[in-house]
Amino acid sequence: MDVRVVPSIRDVAPDAWDAMLGDGGFYQSHGWLTFVESEGTARTAYVCVWQGDRLVLGLPLYDVRYETVDGYRMARYERQLGISGRHLVAGARRGYRSDLTLRPGPGARAALPAALDAARGLAARAGAEGLVWPYLTTDHLRALGEAAGLDAAFDDAEALFDVPGDGQEAYLAGLTAQRRHRVRRELRAFPAAGWSVVAGGAVDDAELARLLANVEAKYGHAGGLRGLQRTIEAQRRILGERGVLLTCRGGAGELAGFALWYRWRCGWYGRMVGFDYGRLRSAFEYFHLACYEPLRRAAAGGARFLHLGPGALEAKVLRGARLRPLWSAVLPTAGDAGSGAGLRWRRPGAMREYADRFAGLRDALADDEWTSEPRIDAAVAP
Repeated sequence: MDVRVVPSIRDVAPDAWDAMLGDGGFYQSHGWLTFVESEGTARTAYVCVWQGDRLVLGLPLYDVRYETVDGYRMARYERQLGISGRHLVAGARRGYRSDLTLRPGPGARAALPAALDAARGLAARAGAEGLVWPYLTTDHLRALGEAAGLDAAFDDAEALFDVPGDGQEAYLAGLTAQRRHRVRRELRAFPAAGWSVVAGGAVDDAELARLLANVEAKYGHAGGLRGLQRTIEAQRRILGERGVLLTCRGGAGELAGFALWYRWRCGWYGRMVGFDYGRLRSAFEYFHLACYEPLRRAAAGGARFLHLGPGALEAKVLRGARLRPLWSAVLPTAGDAGSGAGLRWRRPGAMREYADRFAGLRDALADDEWTSEPRIDAAVAP
């Protein structure tokens, strides 16, 4: 087992890194991490574990200089986890979903304690109090808890659409009668208003930034046009071959909105939407770009799910999405808090309180992950 630390994701071959990832790992993929690193808002390090000539584990670490995204501000995790002081962000720092970059099989899991020890050492030398993982999926939270003692808390929920292989009619058949009636009405309203969805085409990054800024402003997120344009340009340049740009256009070709998606293995990941609100015609334009058209195209391409992340969850559930819980965790750099194995829960019951908000939409919470906070077999330190 050979543990190495490199300063940039570009120091690792893309094929070697991506071979460790499963279907849900887009936000840990080499291309996405290259984009995140290009933001220049954090000092990066990557703990890599090799077994012979195979890379079996990769752990991104971010010493954040300044944070531009509310969902990743450390104040949020101070409240969730009861921590204070400076912490490094571990795992995925963008995308609102974090999996471990871990090759399937027992060898990679056995390497996790050594990788965590190396990461704690880096954090200690940087003067940080510990490592924080935001938006962890359940399986990978358990894997961390098997390797070390962590404090954990419920973080948020993500929305996913299962893509039926038989297309739109199979999707509609899977909805309740009330939801099916709603969706059929929305499917009719869009073309009746004179809209169509066009894939690809030459759209200027500055125009996309203008539409994105409208959405950001609507939801209270301040962002300069120039910064948004840089983000769009970098994503399209680095991840271009995976991207699917869908635009909402009128009969004269006028642009009223867009959605940018990325394909990874058997999934589609919704990344951003933008609209010219003055041109919209109350024809459910958002759901055509963020649900109905991606479902149709993903099914035609053999994909199995759409990932829509957090936010507007009730509206997504009413159109057939299911919800999965996400978790945050912290591993201290010093003391005995990181010894042993297990998960110590901060704010126990927070997940159940959150789920109660969706009391009328219980079918979206049918997954076993919603029954209780994850447990592992290892003893939990006092």
